Amino acid sequence: MTGTDTVGVVGLGVMGLGIARRLLARDAAVIGFDVSADRLDEFVSLGGRTASTPGEVLAGAHVVLTCLPSATALAEVVSGFGSASPGPGIVVETSTLSVEAKHSARAALAAYGHTMLDAPISGTRVQLDTGDAILYASGGDAETHEVVGAALAGVFARILDLGSFGNGTTVKLIANHLVAVHNLAAAEAMLLADLAGMDLRTALRALTVGAGSSRMLEVRGPLMVDAAYEPAQMRFELFDKDLGLIREFADKVGASLGLFDAARERYTDALAAGFGASDTARLFELLQQEVRGASESGYSNSAMRASTSASTCTCSPEGGN
Repeated sequence: MTGTDTVGVVGLGVMGLGIARRLLARDAAVIGFDVSADRLDEFVSLGGRTASTPGEVLAGAHVVLTCLPSATALAEVVSGFGSASPGPGIVVETSTLSVEAKHSARAALAAYGHTMLDAPISGTRVQLDTGDAILYASGGDAETHEVVGAALAGVFARILDLGSFGNGTTVKLIANHLVAVHNLAAAEAMLLADLAGMDLRTALRALTVGAGSSRMLEVRGPLMVDAAYEPAQMRFELFDKDLGLIREFADKVGASLGLFDAARERYTDALAAGFGASDTARLFELLQQEVRGASESGYSNSAMRASTSASTCTCSPEGGN
């Protein structure tokens, strides 16, 4: 292997590019690949070096992170890694996919002589940008975790070693279960304040310092107040994939998730309303529309207040997912 001081990133979407940005900000050498020319151009503008194939990334870096949208994409990238120089290489797989997809990728990489960690990210683009995201790392020995920790120093708030391979994905799915429920609860809380005629900034400021607060209220409450749903930190259409993974996981372990299932219906309603490209904080608008009988693009009372108010919210705007 070459590139003993280089980190690779395959998949330069929202999270992959965010990781690359943080690495480059601390003067790390970063090589990247993506199927999108526009994403590669943005990566180059940040100071990154592009590769023509995933295999070229693995051959040119000592640690490679994969940030991919689907199990199919992961399988294609792993197949591409077969063109890299013989191992050992370290692949840190950060995508939110099924445990089964991760195991298949791990087995294929092992056949090429490479090591893979299952390491999903807890956090959104904004959290990653501010250094507030968490890496749920699992699998690999202590030496591998030490190498990964050194390569990614300063990128994440914490890199947690969760033990056996697959535990990272398990914890990520459980975390996203909480995100789904708490995000809806935050939207309902803001709806109550809105219908009661309260100034939403005042209500949010009070709620986020009280016993009923949650990370989702702190993160997405400001988006609800400002009706700031695009560009999205987490799109409904992408989160829907995660919701399906959670349901499959629950079925596999035999868990009854009544609260989650009820919440999932509201995310499905949001997709049906055409909110797919919007941030999941837009559940608030969905609830407002249902209560007021407003049109899909209706201008809510809170949005009107947000557009005319010069005050700013004192709570954190960073995202979490």
